[in-house]
Amino acid sequence: MFRLYDSSTGFHPFDTLDTQPSTSQPSKMENIDTSHLPHQTLKDIGNRLFASGQFQEAVRYYTYAITKQPNISSYYSNRALSYVQMQEYAKALPDCRRSIELDESNLKAYFFAGQAYLGLGQWEEALTKLVHAHSLALEQHRNFGDEITSVIRLAKRKRFEAAEEKRMQEEIALQVYLNNLILQDTERQRQAILSANSRGSVQSAPPNSSSLSVPDYRKNGLLNSDNLSTSPQSVPEVVPAHCPSELSSCPDAMTASSSVQVHAVEKEPVPTGNSPLSAEVQQQLSELSAKAQKRIAELNDLFAQVDARRQAREVPEYLCGRISFELMLDPVITPSGITYDRRSILAHLRKVGHFDPLTRQPLTENQLIPNLSMKEVVHAFLEQNPWAENY
Repeated sequence: MFRLYDSSTGFHPFDTLDTQPSTSQPSKMENIDTSHLPHQTLKDIGNRLFASGQFQEAVRYYTYAITKQPNISSYYSNRALSYVQMQEYAKALPDCRRSIELDESNLKAYFFAGQAYLGLGQWEEALTKLVHAHSLALEQHRNFGDEITSVIRLAKRKRFEAAEEKRMQEEIALQVYLNNLILQDTERQRQAILSANSRGSVQSAPPNSSSLSVPDYRKNGLLNSDNLSTSPQSVPEVVPAHCPSELSSCPDAMTASSSVQVHAVEKEPVPTGNSPLSAEVQQQLSELSAKAQKRIAELNDLFAQVDARRQAREVPEYLCGRISFELMLDPVITPSGITYDRRSILAHLRKVGHFDPLTRQPLTENQLIPNLSMKEVVHAFLEQNPWAENY
């Protein structure tokens, strides 16, 4: 549970993520006449209501206090935290901004603004406010332990997860697109094979009736649609003159010498693209299908490998510095036994003061000792997770 203690007001705000409201209930205050109460008293009533978990009532009394004295920064930050507890993050942000306008050193206003942005899913804004709150805590020599830094790590993790989710969706879309390209290319090649096979079948087919020479009969109108009957009675009209009049007596003559064989044409249609495929064409189509399946399998396997590597993308907290919250590329250890990143602890000693930021014990630069064991651990982690360089 996170607590930020305000020594000027005696106010103990709780972090919205882990707070469990108290079961104790203060006396009913709905009928209290607040017109004669000073703003400080109204703020104190709001604090007690907040501590008991009555956040909506706390907001009401903070509002009374603000109405009577609108120029006190902590009143706005207290009300902002009440909104954060109720997860009304959009309402908390204006109070945080107003609190910062009145007092730029109010680190709680930055901290609560960071929590509000975190609740709204605006990770970059959240980190900006939270890191600023942490910097103010160091400048003001106020020790909140791991309260602020733990929320910073949470915000960084959320930002990282959001970026990974976006990247994953983009990769899924790319995977689908590439699979479709393979299928479309395969279909184009398949159609080309079938088209070539169809053209070859047409070229090798015997001539059909439209190519036969029948000038005399066309001139006489004998080859109209009415005369192209398959019945025996109609056939003698188109048989040659040397055939006897009785069709039944010369079937062989019809087959052997006639230049127009209607029945033969109808019984032996010209081969088309729907004709049975040759063994060679079937082999080509089979190889084409196998090649496409292999390409799709290799592509999907490649994306699966990327997913497997991504699952472990999280920097353990013990590898992150206590000041920068980033991977400790050059870890050093202090006499107190705490490890920091060298760049971060040197910046602290030069800008803030010569003391350990966590234990508050005196500390100078020449007391920093390289933590070689931790450096080996970090190096091994980077070998297996090169993405962590930019974490």
